Amino acid sequence: YTKQVLSIISNAQSIDLLRELCRLTLQVPSSDLPTAEEVKGYNAEELNRFLKKRLNNIVKHIDTLTDQEVDGEAFLDLTPAGLKAYEIPLGPTSKIVKLINEIQRVLKGTADSVYLFIDNSNVYIQGKKETARREAVDEHLVQIDYGKLVETAQDGRHMGAVPVVVGSIPPPEDTIWAKLRNLGYSVTVFERNFLNREKEVDSEVSLRISDTIHDYMPGTVILIAGDGDYGPIFRRVLDKNWTIEIWFWTDGMDIDYPEYRTAIATRTTIINLDDFYKKFMYACGYNGISETKWLQIFTDLVEDSDIMKCYVELDLFGWWYRPKPDSLK
Repeated sequence: YTKQVLSIISNAQSIDLLRELCRLTLQVPSSDLPTAEEVKGYNAEELNRFLKKRLNNIVKHIDTLTDQEVDGEAFLDLTPAGLKAYEIPLGPTSKIVKLINEIQRVLKGTADSVYLFIDNSNVYIQGKKETARREAVDEHLVQIDYGKLVETAQDGRHMGAVPVVVGSIPPPEDTIWAKLRNLGYSVTVFERNFLNREKEVDSEVSLRISDTIHDYMPGTVILIAGDGDYGPIFRRVLDKNWTIEIWFWTDGMDIDYPEYRTAIATRTTIINLDDFYKKFMYACGYNGISETKWLQIFTDLVEDSDIMKCYVELDLFGWWYRPKPDSLK
C-alpha cells in the first residue's frame, strides 16, 4: 500500500489525486475532540455514548467501563494497569489510552496569537504587476520587503509560531528564498512545471495550516496569497473555532459556503493587499528616464531597511537605487 501511494505521489500527472488525498486528510474528524474539562463533566452514560462514537469497534469493553460506573473524570485517570484490572485486552487498552492522551493533550499558544502563512506562488508576481501599474514603474524594478509584509499583517499582535512561506522555483529572482530564510521564516519550495504548476504549493500550505490548528489552541490564521483553492482547509479552520484573515491582491476570493455563512460573517476577514502596498512594496534600480528628479545622498551608512522605514512613515512609495556603493539616489 505504501509503495502504491509513493508511486502516485512521484507521478506528476497524478498531482490532482494527491490534492484530493490531502483534502480528505484535512476533513477527517479524528481531532474533533471535546476538551478535558468537558469530558470530566460526563456521567457514565454520556461517556458511554461518546466512546462508542469514537471507538465503535470495542463496544463490549466500553460497556465494561459503564458497568463499573466509570464517568468522565474517572475515565481520564485510567491507566493501562487499571484497564487490565477490568480485564480489557491489550488492543482495546491501547486505543483507550491513546484517546485519553489526545483529550489531555496540552495545546500550545494563546487565544490572541496569530499564525501567518504566505503562498508566495502568486503574491510575488501579482504584487509586482499591481505595483508597477499603480506607480508607473518598470515591473522588473519592483520588490517585496517580506519583513514589512509580515509586520503589516501581524499589526502588533503576538506571533504564535514562525511565519511559513511556500512557493515554487524558479521565481524571477531566486535570491528571495535565501532572504526569507535569513529572516527566520520556515520556507518550503517546489519546482514549477507545466503539469503541477502550483498545486503542490496549495496542498503544502493547507497541510501546514492543518498542523497548526491541531497543535495550537484556537487563535487567528493569517493567509497571504494570490489565489488558490483553500476551501477545504478554511472550513476545517472554522470548524475548530479559529479566526481567519485572508490577504489577497485585487479582487480577492469568494469563500461563500452556505453552511458556514454565520462563521464566515463573525470569524473571517478578507483584506485587500492593494490598500497597503506602500508599506511593503518598493522599487530599486534606475529607470533610464532623464527627467526624473532625484534626491542624492553620498553615504554608505544608510541601509535599504532604513530607507524603507522612512518611506513607510511618510506613506510614500519607496524608489531608490545605488549608482555607487557610497551614493544613494
